[in-house]
Amino acid sequence: MLASRDSACYLSLPSEQINLNKAIHTQAPRSEHQFLIGAGSSGGYGDGVMMSTRTTHVIPAAMLVTVCTAVFLAGMVSGDEPVISLFDIAPDETVYPDDLVNVTVVYTDADDDVPGAVWACVNDCSDNRTLAAADWDAGVLSDGNYTNGELFFLVDTFPVGTHTLTGGAHDTLNTSNSVSGGLTVRDDIPRLSNAAVNPSSGGTAASFNFTVVFTDFDNRSGSVSVNVGAVSHAMAMSANGDGNTSSGEEFYWNGTVAWGSHNFNFSADNGLNDAVNLSGGSVTANDAPDISDSSVVRVGDDFTFSVNASDVNTGDTVTAWTDIADHGQVALTNNGDGTFSATLAQSALISIGGDRTATFTAEDSLGAQTLLAGAETFVVDIVAGFTLTADSDAESGPPLSGVNYTLTINNTGNHEDTFSLSHTSAQGWTLAYPATITVPRAGSAQATVTVTAPFLAHGVVDAETVTATSGNNGSVALTLSQSTTVTQVYDVTVTAVTGTQEGAPDSSTSHVFQVQNTGNGADTFAISTGGSWSSSASSSSLALTMGQVALVTVTHGVPTGAAYGDDDTVTLTAAGGASDSASADSSAGLVRSATITLDDPAGTTDPGGNLLIRGNLTNTGNGVSRYDFGVTGDSVANGWAELNATFVTLAADTSLPFNIQISVPEDTPAAGSYDIAVQAHGFGSDTTTFAITGNARGASVSAAETSFRLNPGTSATTVVTVTNTGTVATDYTLVVDSGHDYVRFSTTSFNIAKGGFQAIQMTVIVPSDASGALSAGFTVKPVMNEGSSASQTISISPNLPQDTSGWAIDTAGVDSNTQFTFTLTGLAGDFTIDWDFGDSSAVRSDGGLSQSHSYSASGAATVSLTVTDDLGQVTSFSSGFAVTNVPPAVNKPSVSAEGDTAVDGNSVTTVEGTEVEFVLTIPTDTDGSLTLLRVAWGDETHRAYSGGDLSGPTLNLKHTYWKPGTYQVSVTAVDNSGDETVVQAQEITVRGDHTVLEEGTNQLGLLLLLAVFGLALSATAYHIRKKGFTGDETMNEQERARLSTLEQSMDTVREREELLEVAAYDAARVTTKLEDHLSAFKAILVKAQEVAAQETLSKLEAEEAAAAAAETQRELDLTEPDLELLAERFHGTLGKLVETRTELGTIEEQLAYVLKMERDEQFEKLTELTESYESTRRKIEALESVRTAREQAREESNLMDLLSSKGPAVAEDDFSFADDDYEGDDDEEFEVEIYEDEDGSFYYIDPDSGEEVPCDEDGNSL
Repeated sequence: MLASRDSACYLSLPSEQINLNKAIHTQAPRSEHQFLIGAGSSGGYGDGVMMSTRTTHVIPAAMLVTVCTAVFLAGMVSGDEPVISLFDIAPDETVYPDDLVNVTVVYTDADDDVPGAVWACVNDCSDNRTLAAADWDAGVLSDGNYTNGELFFLVDTFPVGTHTLTGGAHDTLNTSNSVSGGLTVRDDIPRLSNAAVNPSSGGTAASFNFTVVFTDFDNRSGSVSVNVGAVSHAMAMSANGDGNTSSGEEFYWNGTVAWGSHNFNFSADNGLNDAVNLSGGSVTANDAPDISDSSVVRVGDDFTFSVNASDVNTGDTVTAWTDIADHGQVALTNNGDGTFSATLAQSALISIGGDRTATFTAEDSLGAQTLLAGAETFVVDIVAGFTLTADSDAESGPPLSGVNYTLTINNTGNHEDTFSLSHTSAQGWTLAYPATITVPRAGSAQATVTVTAPFLAHGVVDAETVTATSGNNGSVALTLSQSTTVTQVYDVTVTAVTGTQEGAPDSSTSHVFQVQNTGNGADTFAISTGGSWSSSASSSSLALTMGQVALVTVTHGVPTGAAYGDDDTVTLTAAGGASDSASADSSAGLVRSATITLDDPAGTTDPGGNLLIRGNLTNTGNGVSRYDFGVTGDSVANGWAELNATFVTLAADTSLPFNIQISVPEDTPAAGSYDIAVQAHGFGSDTTTFAITGNARGASVSAAETSFRLNPGTSATTVVTVTNTGTVATDYTLVVDSGHDYVRFSTTSFNIAKGGFQAIQMTVIVPSDASGALSAGFTVKPVMNEGSSASQTISISPNLPQDTSGWAIDTAGVDSNTQFTFTLTGLAGDFTIDWDFGDSSAVRSDGGLSQSHSYSASGAATVSLTVTDDLGQVTSFSSGFAVTNVPPAVNKPSVSAEGDTAVDGNSVTTVEGTEVEFVLTIPTDTDGSLTLLRVAWGDETHRAYSGGDLSGPTLNLKHTYWKPGTYQVSVTAVDNSGDETVVQAQEITVRGDHTVLEEGTNQLGLLLLLAVFGLALSATAYHIRKKGFTGDETMNEQERARLSTLEQSMDTVREREELLEVAAYDAARVTTKLEDHLSAFKAILVKAQEVAAQETLSKLEAEEAAAAAAETQRELDLTEPDLELLAERFHGTLGKLVETRTELGTIEEQLAYVLKMERDEQFEKLTELTESYESTRRKIEALESVRTAREQAREESNLMDLLSSKGPAVAEDDFSFADDDYEGDDDEEFEVEIYEDEDGSFYYIDPDSGEEVPCDEDGNSL
C-alpha cells in the first residue's frame, strides 16, 4: 500500500487496496469479502469501517467520499478515549438455535492502553458477554499494539428471537464509543441427522431397516419419509424415545426393496417449514446366481468345459467362466438353455502335461458371483524331452581317488520326469553316481559322476560313457563320452633296519635304513638326517623307479658330555614328490669321576670352641656311582675332626653336602691356624684352613640416649649398658675421657660374666652459663691388658632463645575494615605463638603461624608475637605497618526511557531540549563516610551533593541537553579521608528535533510486509517439520527392512554353520572307521586314504572358517536378536540335522563298499608287487652265485698259469660276465638253482642275461 503526504482515502480488500480519490466506481471480485474503508494522511491512516460484500457491488463515489471524510476526520481527532470499530456479526440470522455466531470488533487506543474489558451486550444489556483478543491473526490486528487496532472476538450461541447487539470497551480511565448490529435466531425449521440403513445390501427377500433422527427445537411433531429410488415410504417414531422432538427422536421404516441398486434420502416437515433433505447413500437388493453340473470332456485333442448357470431375479443376466490351473481364465459361451461352454484344443494346454484342474464361476449384472464348489480334473498328454551336458569331457586324477564330472539334465518336456543313469568303462574302472534323478518340468538338476582308477602307473587312460534315459518315455535317451587319465602319485616308505645302538661319549653308532618308492612312477629322493646329536647319511640322493628299494647307512655321533643312559633319536627323511621318515635310537655308556670342595677359609673359633666346616662331593661322571671319602694327611687338627658321612651313591652331576665337626681343646694356643684335608679314594681331594681367635676378651657399650637438648642450668639421666663380647667372664673399668664436668656415673668398676651385661646410670649436666654445644666421652676396657675396649661420645645442645633475624610478617596492603591474613615466615618447628594486634583487641593465644584481623581505622599499627618452644624457652618479635583507607564504591546511574528518550542496553538516545531523568544509587564507604558527590553531565556543567543530600538510598537527577552530540556522564565520590572514586557512568547521544518520516513512507505497509514475511517463515518451518518427519519414517522403514534382511542372512549362515559342524564331526568319524579298515594293509594304501581324508577335512574347515567370518561380520550389525525366532530356527535345524545324519549313514555304507573294492584291488596289486620283488631277489641271488663261481674258477686258472709260467689272468677290475675269453671257457659249466613257479613249471636264472629260462626239473632248457 502506498500513501502520499496529502490526504488519501482507500479501500482495503483481501488482496488489494484501492485509492478512492481517483475511483469513481469500484467493482469487488465475486464471492463474499470483508472490506475496510478508511482515510489517511502523511501522518498515518485513521479508523476504518468494516463492511461485507456478497457477489458484485458498485459503490457510489459520493458515498465513498463521505465515508472517507468521516474516517479521516475521526483519525485527526486526538484524545484518550478508546475507539470501537468494525463491529461484525456473522451470520446475522441462524437456521437453528444451536448455531454458533461469530462477533468481532476492533479496539483502538491512541495511548496504547490495555483494555479493561471489551463486550457485546444483548438488547437491554441484561445479557453482557466479554470478547477475547484474537491470537490467530498474524497481521497488525494481533501484534499487541493498540494504537493501530487490535481484533477481539466472541463465538457463542444466542437465545431464539430478534436481538440488537451493542459493542463497547473501556481502558484504565475512559469508556469507548458504542457500536451495534442486529441478530435473528430461528427455531421453526426442523433438522434431520444420523441417516442409516442396515444392511446396506441383501437379497430381494431381505428386510432393510432405514433410520433417521428428527429434531424440532419447539418440540413440534413431524412427518418423516424415506425415499428409496422413486418410491417414498412414511417412517414411524421409534418406541424407544420419549416423544420429545426438541432433543431429537429416531424414525424408522422396515421393508423389502425391489431388485437393483438404489439411492435413498430422507425428508420431513413440522407443519410450518420443511427440513433440509438428508442423503443416506445407496442400498442394493440382489440375489446371487445359481451354478451347477460342471464337466470337462475330451474328444480327440479337444477339451470341452461346461457348466449350468441361472439367476432368480427377473431381468438379471448371467455370465460364466472357468479358471484353468496354470493357464488362466476362459469365458464360457451362453448356449441359451441355461448351459455355458467353451472348447480348447490340447495344443493350447500342452505346455503342462498330466493332471490339470478347472473351477467354474457365474456372475450377474450387479457383480454378485457364485463359485462352484470343487474342481474338475482332466489329463493332458505327457511329452518327454531333455538335454544332457557335462562340465568336462576329459579329466585326470590320482589312482584310488575319485575324479568328478558334473552332469546337468534340463527337462524340456511338459511334465516332471525321473531319469535313470548307466555307464561303460573301457578299462573296467569304477563309476559312482545316483541311480535316478528326478527333474521338475522346465527345471534342471545336476548329478556328480565319480570315476575311480585302481593303483596303476601314471598316464593310463580310460574311456567312459554315461547315458541318461527318460522315465516318462524309455525311448528318449542321451549319451555323453569322456576320458580319464591317471596322474602321478608320489609316495615313499622309509624303514629302520637296525635297532638301538650304544656308544661311549665322543664316539658314534651306525644305523641302516631301507628306502622304497611306493608311488606309481619314478622319483628322486633327497636324503637328510636329523636329531639332537650329530648325524650323517651314506647317500644324499636316491633315484628310484616304481617299487624300487635302496639301503642307507647313518652315522650317529655320541656327544662328549653325554650322561650314562642319555639317548637320542636319529631320523632319516627321504623327500621327493612325497616324503617319509623313520627313526632309530642311540645311547651313551657309563664314565666314573668325582670332585671334593671344602669351605676355604673354613673360619675361626675360640680355644675350647667348636667349628663346623662344610664340604661337597660331586659326581662328575655321566652315571650313578658309589664313592668312599674321609680325612687324610698328618695335620694336628685331624684328631679334632669328625665327618658326618664316609660314603655316598650319587647320580651324575649331583652333589652330597657333608660336615666336618672341629672340637678345639681349651688349652689350644690363641692366634694359630690348622689344615684339614678330605679325599674321595681313587678320585679327587681338597684341603682347607681354620684359625683360633687371638682376643678372647672384649666389651661393647651403648647408651639409651647419646644426644641431649636441655635448658641451661638443668640436668637429665639415662642408662648405659656394657656387654661382655669375649668368651670368658671379665673385670671392666669405666674411664671419663672428656667433659668431666658434664657427666656423672653410678659406678665405674664391675665384673660381667661370659655373654652377660651391666646397666649403669649416667647423669648429664648443662651449666647455667652455657652458650653453645657441649660434649663428653668415656671408655670401658678389660682390667687385664688384653682384648678390646669400647668408647661412647655424648653430645649436649643447650636450648637457647630463637634467632629472629630471618623472621618476617607480611603486612603489605592492609586496608581498614577489611579482613587481612597476617603470616609469620622464617620460623620452623613446633612452637606456641601468641598474637597481639595492638588495637585493644584480645591477645590470641597459640594462634599458629597465621591469623586474620580487621582494623577499624586507618593509620600506624604494630603486631607483637610471643613464641614459646617445647621446653618453655620464650622469644619475642614485633612488626609495624600502616593501615590504608578504602575509597568509596560508585555505581552507574540508570536512565528512564520516557518520551523521546530511548534506552537500548548501554546505549541512551534522546532529542535536544528533552529532559533526561537519571536514578543514582548513593555510593557507600566501608571504612568511613561520604563527604561529597559530584555529577558531571559532559556538556561542561555539573552538580555537587553533600551533607543531608547523601542521606537517602538514591538520588533522582534530571538534566536537559540543548545541543546534538555525544556526551559522557561521570560520577565522582569523595570520602572523609579525602580519597575519591571517578566512574564514567553513561554515554548520552543527543540528536536534532523529532525525526520526520520521509515522503512515501508507509508504516502500515511495512507492518503488513513484515506480517506476510512472518507467515512465509511459519509456512516454511511447518514444511520443514513435515518433510523431516516423513524422512524419519522412511529411515525407520529402511532400518526395519535392513534388520529383516540381516536376520534372514543370519539364519542361513547359522544353519549352514551347524550343518557344517555335524558334517565335520561325521567326516572325522568316517575317517576313523576308514583307518580301522585299512590298518592291516601296506603303508601305500594307508597314505592314500590319509591324504584323501585330510583334503576333505581341510575343505570342511575352510568352509566352516568362511561361515564363521560371515557370521562375525553380521553380528557387528545386530544388537538385539529375536530369541523366539532363533529358537524356532533351532528346532528347524535339528530336523535338518536328523535328515543329514540319515544321508551320512547311506554315504558311510557306500564308502564301506568302495573301500572293500579298493582293498581287494590293492591286495591284488600288493601281491603282484611282492611276487615281483621275490622274483627280482631270486635273480640277484642267482647272479651273485654265478659271479662267485666264476671268481673261483678264475683264481684256479691264474694259479695254473703261474705254475705253467703263462702269466696272470685278466685283472679283477676288467672282469665281467661278458669277457670270458680265456682258453677252455666256451664249454665251462656252472651250477644253477632250479625254481618252481606257482603253476608247477620250472625255470632258472641265466647267469649272463639275468633272465628267467624255462626248464624241466633237472635244469634242461625247454
